[in-house]
Amino acid sequence: MLAQGQRDPAAYVELLATFPSAKDEILALLHATLGNQVVGAITAGARVDDAILVDGAPRPFDGTLAPGERGSAEAWNLQNIPNVVKFDHATHGKYAKRNGQLDADGVARFQRDHRMKPTGRVDDDTCAVAAGQKAPVPVPPPPIPSTMQIEAEFTTFAEYYDVALQGTSGQCDKPEQAEQLAREIADRCRLELKKRPAPPPLGFFGYLKNALQGTSSKYPDAGTAVKKALELADQAVGGEQKERVKQQAANGNSQVGKLAAEAAMQGFGEFYNAALQGVGGQFDNPEVAEQKARLIAELCQGVLERRAREKGGINDWRFVHFFMDAIQGAASKLADPAAVVKQAEAIAVQAIAGETKERDRVESLHGDSLNGQAEIRKLGVIHHLALQGTSGLFDKPEVADQKAWEIAERCEAALRRHADLRPDPTYSFDRNFLDALQGTAAKYTDPDVVIAKAIAIADEALGSGMKERQKLEREYADVESASSGT
Repeated sequence: MLAQGQRDPAAYVELLATFPSAKDEILALLHATLGNQVVGAITAGARVDDAILVDGAPRPFDGTLAPGERGSAEAWNLQNIPNVVKFDHATHGKYAKRNGQLDADGVARFQRDHRMKPTGRVDDDTCAVAAGQKAPVPVPPPPIPSTMQIEAEFTTFAEYYDVALQGTSGQCDKPEQAEQLAREIADRCRLELKKRPAPPPLGFFGYLKNALQGTSSKYPDAGTAVKKALELADQAVGGEQKERVKQQAANGNSQVGKLAAEAAMQGFGEFYNAALQGVGGQFDNPEVAEQKARLIAELCQGVLERRAREKGGINDWRFVHFFMDAIQGAASKLADPAAVVKQAEAIAVQAIAGETKERDRVESLHGDSLNGQAEIRKLGVIHHLALQGTSGLFDKPEVADQKAWEIAERCEAALRRHADLRPDPTYSFDRNFLDALQGTAAKYTDPDVVIAKAIAIADEALGSGMKERQKLEREYADVESASSGT
């Protein structure tokens, strides 16, 4: 960088973030070559977490990270894959790019929308908020004009629309029906949440999203889907508290015991959320659905402990990832929690073997090149979403995994053909396609039909945001007109 005459502080801020252990050596070299003024700007940038300096102050976040911020966030995320997996699962792949990496700009917007610092890095707090396990620090809202109220309500709608589309795509035969029902469900969520007392119990919003994915796949009436999801979310808040009391009693009140109980709750929570997504689409009674999800999550911890003992004290993170995906699908199909967990474990084992075969196939075509690695990551994102669907459709674990890989392999060509017909693909299309694919993979046995239906639903969904925004504008215009007496 020095040899090329690089003097931009942002570039060296990124370098420090990528190689933190060499910070002192890097700064010493820069002092000798660039001088104190530039190094001062670099260290100031590092102190504000890689914010690009504008007239000596951090650049305000406008929805897009600066190049140095983005590079730093992507490098950090690549070094923290377990957090990336947790965040990706909690947000249902919403922030994954086609190349398999997280969209750092999208993560930053998620952080901003949840009142967190928009760094683009998937840190522990970001994972916890995404999973509904931690509430962001509340900021009392000042009086805001209707335009900002519309934006706030639209953000709420968009969050639940993505989740609803994952469910309705697996329920409705016609793409336009799937999109319309998802929009009605998300809008009903927005209205029902305004009626509920604030603030909600800790974890409620995360549980609501998980429950809504299941109920959206089951009920053709938007009101029923939302009502059942709200009831299940309320039950889940109580279920989490019961599990917490159980863990505290088992581990004792010592500091070590409290830490052990909290660690157990973290592991329990991840599988509890995955199970809620499945049981919400199977059981009519929210109390029964919650009990089933809790039993599933408890049994999952037993599987992980057993496998850790067998594997020398540690679990392959790939198994945990695939296991969690398969739990969601199996929980939507099987009524017995033990059968759910047994099936999901078998699917996860198959998925590891399937990934190895897929990696060998890609490397035979590309070698161990950057293109090959990018292809594997891209296929992995699609397989991750497809497996959540196929795990609830096929009885044989090897078929569930094989179908998920076939879907992943065929997506690229299908999307390329679609891009030729529609030369202006957007981020919204990609996001909606991934949401729809999870639902269609749970409904159709033919991978080509799964993909074609998901593309058609994503096309239908492209106008959903504009329709909802116009609806909100009409609502607020009517309110303002009534209050002014005109």
